[in-house]
Formats: sequence, structure tokens, C-alpha cells
Amino acid sequence: MLPPVLHATRYGSGPLPLLAFHGMGQTGHRFADWAGPLGRCYTIHALDLPFHGKTRWPLPLVLAADWQKALSVYLSENQIDAFSLVGFSLGGRLALATLMAFPEKTRQLLLLAPDGLARHPLYRLATASPPGRWLFRRLMQRPDTLLRLGDTLARRGYIHASVGRMSTYMTASEEKRLQILHSWLGFRKLTYPPQALAAAIGQHRMPVQVFMGKHDFLVPHRVYTDFAALSPLIQVTELPCGHSALPAEAARYLASHPDLRVT
Repeated sequence: MLPPVLHATRYGSGPLPLLAFHGMGQTGHRFADWAGPLGRCYTIHALDLPFHGKTRWPLPLVLAADWQKALSVYLSENQIDAFSLVGFSLGGRLALATLMAFPEKTRQLLLLAPDGLARHPLYRLATASPPGRWLFRRLMQRPDTLLRLGDTLARRGYIHASVGRMSTYMTASEEKRLQILHSWLGFRKLTYPPQALAAAIGQHRMPVQVFMGKHDFLVPHRVYTDFAALSPLIQVTELPCGHSALPAEAARYLASHPDLRVT
């Protein structure tokens, strides 16, 4: 079996590398619009996540040790000794994994509605046990049943209606369904207690900015505020947007607040 190989698209020419991790179903191109407002501050290495784009990840799981090894190769090949991190949605989980793998190299952490700070009950049901994973695989083979389940959960208030709409989009094709299946199951081991994350942040005096959208209901906002309460180095900013617009809004915000950037 060939080893994992990470692929990245590079934007900007600033003095500090910024490793950028996109959301579900996207590629590193999601950060192309960061080049204009932030390309003079950072050189953006927008990596394709495992099971996405041109990254080669033949392993069924993304374990912390395998992620650290693959990223070490990428950092060495690109002569990167220190970096900032940004993770959007699902990419937040990889940003947190990178922080825990290389805390001494991380200069700054930017999180945009990140996954990985808390496990949604539905994600835990789908991934935490063999019966749950079996059921999840069966549902992904039956998109009509999955969508009816989503509608029922939305009507009963277990998930927000916007989550149901996103589920409809993300399960519209077999390719997308397989990508969700591989990502949810493949990333399930990359979990870190918030207290451990906060300890690493505090030990290395690392500034952290968490951005959340005012109209984003994928993750309860209290997850971000509870995380920020663990360390004075963690700041939360609410932006006037929904989930999909958050990367662009965060780039504009960072461009207009140079005191938040680390170079």
C-alpha cells in the first residue's frame, strides 16, 4: 500500500506559512479568496483533506500518528519550521490534530465554526460503536431514507432546518455520500478533550481566534464560548453570516484587524 501524500494549493507570499484546512466536500481551493486580503501576511498552504481532492490517503482511518507522519513529510519538503493554522468546519478537526502534533511549531490558531470541539449526538451515534457505524453505512446507501430521517429530526427540533438543507445537498450524489462516509468514519479517532487543547495553547502562549456565524446553526454557539472560557488566549468573534460564508467573512475581518494576525 502506498503511503499517504498530502496535496496543497499555495496562495500568497507572506512571511509566515498558514496551513489551511477546508470543510466537507471541498478542496484547498476554498481558501483562494484569502489570497487577496491576507496574501501579503501569509503564504497559504491550502491542503486537501484526506478523502478529498488530490490528497492520497489509502488508509481507512486518520490516526494521530499517521497524520503527524504525513504532515511532517509535507513540512520538510516545503521547508516549513513554524506556521499558523486555520480550519473551517470539518477542517477544524485537522487543525486541532495539527496543533496537538506540532504545538511547538504552531504560532497561531484560527478556527471557523470548527468541528472537533464537541461531538454532536448524531455524529457519536453514527461513529462511536460498530452497530452505529453499520447503521450509518446502510443509511448512506439509502439516501431517501436518510433524507426522511433528517426531515423528521428537523421537525421534532433535534436538528436545525438549515442542517437538514445541508444534508440534502451533501447526499445528492453517490460520490458525495461516499465522501461523507469515509470522512466521518475516517476522522473519528481525531478527538481531543477541550482541556487538553487549552493546556497546549496555554503552554505555548498561542493566540486563538474562533469565528462563528450569527446565522450558523450547525454547532451550538455555546460549544465555542465554553471552549473560550478555558483560556484567556482564546477569543470568540461572531460574524454576520451563515456557515458557508464564514471563510470569506473571516478573511475580511482579519484583513481589517491587523492586530489579530501573527507574522
